[in-house]
Amino acid sequence: MKKVVVWMALSLCSVMTIFAGETAYLFSYFINGSKDGLHLAYSYDGLNWMPLNGGRSYLTPSVGKDKLMRDPSICQAPDGTFHMVWTSSWTDRIIGYASSRDLIHWSEQQAIPVMMHEPTAHNCWAPELFYDEPSQTYYIFWATTIPGRHKEIPTSESEKGLNHRIYYVTTKDFRTFSKTKMFFNPDFSVIDAAIVKDPKVGDLIMIVKNENSNPPEKNLRVTRTKKIEKGFPTKVSAPITGKYWAEGPAPLFVGDTLYVYFDKYRDHRYGAVRSLDHGETWEDVSDQVSFPRGIRHGTAFAVDASVVEALKENSWFNDKDLTRTGVYYYPEHWNESQWERDFKKMHDLGFEFTHFAEFAWAQLEPEEGRYDFTWLDRAVALAAKYDLKVIMCTSTATPPVWMSRKYPEILLKNEDGTVLDHGARQHASFASPLYRELSYKMIEKLAQHYGNDPRVIGWQLDNEPAVQFDYNPKAELAFRDFLRSKYNNDIQLLNNAWGTAFWSEAYSSFDEITLPKRAQMFMNHHQILDYRRFAATQTNDFLNEQCLLIKKYAKNQWVTTNYIPNYDEGHIGGSPALDFQSYTRYMVYGDNEGIGRRGYRVGNPLRIAWANDFFRPIQGTYGVMELQPGQVNWGSINPQPLPGAVRLWLWSVFAGGSDFICTYRYRQPLYGTEQYHYGIVGTDGVTVTPGGKEYETFIKEIRELRKHYAPREAKPADYLARRTAILFNPENSWSIERQKQNRTWDTFAHIEKYYRTLKSFGAPVDFISEAKNLSDYPVVIAPAYQLADKELVDKWTAYVKNGGNLVLTCRTAQKDRYGRLPEAPFGSMITPLTGNEMNFYDLLLPEDPGTVVMNGKEYAWNTWGEILNPPTDAQVWATYTNEFYEGSPAVTFRKLGKGTITYVGVDSHNGVLEKDILKKLYVQLNIPVMDLPYGVTMEYRNGFGIVLNYSDRPYTFDLPKGSKVLIGTPEIPTAGVLVFSI
Repeated sequence: MKKVVVWMALSLCSVMTIFAGETAYLFSYFINGSKDGLHLAYSYDGLNWMPLNGGRSYLTPSVGKDKLMRDPSICQAPDGTFHMVWTSSWTDRIIGYASSRDLIHWSEQQAIPVMMHEPTAHNCWAPELFYDEPSQTYYIFWATTIPGRHKEIPTSESEKGLNHRIYYVTTKDFRTFSKTKMFFNPDFSVIDAAIVKDPKVGDLIMIVKNENSNPPEKNLRVTRTKKIEKGFPTKVSAPITGKYWAEGPAPLFVGDTLYVYFDKYRDHRYGAVRSLDHGETWEDVSDQVSFPRGIRHGTAFAVDASVVEALKENSWFNDKDLTRTGVYYYPEHWNESQWERDFKKMHDLGFEFTHFAEFAWAQLEPEEGRYDFTWLDRAVALAAKYDLKVIMCTSTATPPVWMSRKYPEILLKNEDGTVLDHGARQHASFASPLYRELSYKMIEKLAQHYGNDPRVIGWQLDNEPAVQFDYNPKAELAFRDFLRSKYNNDIQLLNNAWGTAFWSEAYSSFDEITLPKRAQMFMNHHQILDYRRFAATQTNDFLNEQCLLIKKYAKNQWVTTNYIPNYDEGHIGGSPALDFQSYTRYMVYGDNEGIGRRGYRVGNPLRIAWANDFFRPIQGTYGVMELQPGQVNWGSINPQPLPGAVRLWLWSVFAGGSDFICTYRYRQPLYGTEQYHYGIVGTDGVTVTPGGKEYETFIKEIRELRKHYAPREAKPADYLARRTAILFNPENSWSIERQKQNRTWDTFAHIEKYYRTLKSFGAPVDFISEAKNLSDYPVVIAPAYQLADKELVDKWTAYVKNGGNLVLTCRTAQKDRYGRLPEAPFGSMITPLTGNEMNFYDLLLPEDPGTVVMNGKEYAWNTWGEILNPPTDAQVWATYTNEFYEGSPAVTFRKLGKGTITYVGVDSHNGVLEKDILKKLYVQLNIPVMDLPYGVTMEYRNGFGIVLNYSDRPYTFDLPKGSKVLIGTPEIPTAGVLVFSI
């Protein structure tokens, strides 16, 4: 585990000696939908901006209708306090406020009711802060539309009714505020105003956005004044930005140079203009600035360089540490006289943190309301004695027996009526309000006790939390409430969404709805789709509420959980309060998915890589909380891993960009369900197991590698050029699996054909949600993306027209978000994008497959094939050969705007067709790719290349020119690793 807690006082003391008096710059911003909160970037020259905190949020929003944190504006007071305001909702009449001394620890969030006196006000958008030194007063100003209040202006249809003006309040203490007044009232719709003081001339320069939409202006202009209390002239300058659409101006003086940063939001990138004459003339310098990926509207401001250095030091994970390694320990399982021996041995093996109280609720709260942390205090103290930090857990996976006996209503009920009972784990219902209440009481006591303990670096919530298909009566009541909220208490909306006219399924009241019987043949699949959404929400809410409770008390401690990478459950990434996501991964348990005769001892070559590429993009940081140390107890067959395999898995996790790796567990248990589960040491408590020795080797190698580290994003240009996203939504799988139409169809096998190809290209891959910015990726693939709507198709179209390269595959956009077929030609939702019409689709018997041909090469298929009618501006890349529709197109390619759209209407047997299609596409796009054999993968991070060999034969890697081998050799044996510097 990287050094998470570096005390602010020590950091400031050490860096102020070096940096006091020097100037640095910070940029506050949001990403995606802004629900994860405040992000910060830093710069020393105003041109190159780097993300802080690993790109993670510093503060999660908790006020407002939508709990957003858009447009965060920060101003530093003379006493050093940072004050921040932000947009909390699309339709709020309030703005959010919080303060901080260090930009890490924030005050309780407040809602400032700036427009509550105006009942018809539409919004409060883009608030900005400015401190007026002469009057020692803070000005807060923002944009609001009040219908009928101002002279109407022509608007586009999409912005009908929006006519903004800038309003303001003043305050000296952020407790009392002046009455709201008009601040800036020009003859155009104005939004996104920001003020900067000219350090030499003394003028106040305000940059505003002309928001007129018909004809579109969408540009930035300048006005200036000597004194803010006199107001700003409404006669503004000519546009200082170009014909692109600009928003969110952030002015900043860097020396005598005035920069204005802004969002080129139609181009999905950030830009800048600058003035060398105090705002009289401007030049576009967008090609000279660089910003963190996904950055959106915020504020740029100058600070003492010591502030930036302290923020860099106080990040939970530091690049110089590369990764940290830890191990689970259960002090309640062992005689206390052995604890110190065990912690000393952990330290000697090189472990840097341990993990407590995962399954200890009965020990933490032996009777309802009586808590005992004394034993845990002693364990924490002993761990600290041997330089082991602690991850604390919430124990909610194992409620104590007194709870199950006193409150049996908290127990989970299966669809078949079986009520789970005490004696195992994870037998309580997340939908039970009583269970949640009892959980939160225990968690709050634990957080109060350890939340300010520097020996505790972070928290794990629950254990491997999954989506529960729970038929507890409370779950049924909660499901009805979920539906009432989703369908606005209108039962007819639900009937329409679920298609209940079919088979006489109509409801007249939400109280008539029960939990769907998933095992019942022909159960309404629209209802099941909503039920799965509800079930995932129950897990997400339970985790989110635990996290927010801990954060009331936790200081410099992160909060995560350890998901099993069951991607189709739909809950991973759904708890926005978590600081980052972690996962659990086991590789050898009898599934025989490896390569060659002994592949079952090494495991699936893509299992860890897929998890890395799925978890990392959610918040930019991830860790692995459980990685297999050797044999396990729960598989169908539990073989010994191949010698070297455990080390291979560790390096695989590291290669994907993890910040920590932890293993379950230190000691092999002597009793209980998992007696046959290996640990780092064996049953005698002292003998290091083969897997334990491989952990020791890995830890030593990482410590040696730390001497050569570079920043995390130090990666070759050709590697970054092939960066590709796979768009993923588990709801597509939910919908398809209920109506597969072909028993041989497998949604994840379909996705894997594209993913496997990308890994053979040596491409960095991100699995992303629709909330992500597609323009961050040269290529985006959306495989079998069945559920869609106009908004998504418009987003795809804009991505392509602006230069993106989109690959869509069969079964895409055939249904709406409710799982219904549109009343239109089948598959026509994407016709304006692909240009294709679908004549029909076909499904073949696996015993008698069809073929398609591309460039003279034939490929077998049977699961799904769409017979396409492409437009004249499209190229036909592949056609069907041996059915009654022989010669009909199966794969098309089309240029659209600045980009391309490839449509793959068929699913091949073995993925060779998919690989050849992507090869052809990347050649056409001049994107350089590798040709790694299946089982060999390569990634870059921190200035290192890491090559991993899961195959059953040695592989010789061609080292890039100028690189230096640090670990291993270019000839990599099975289960071997090569690490080289670039």
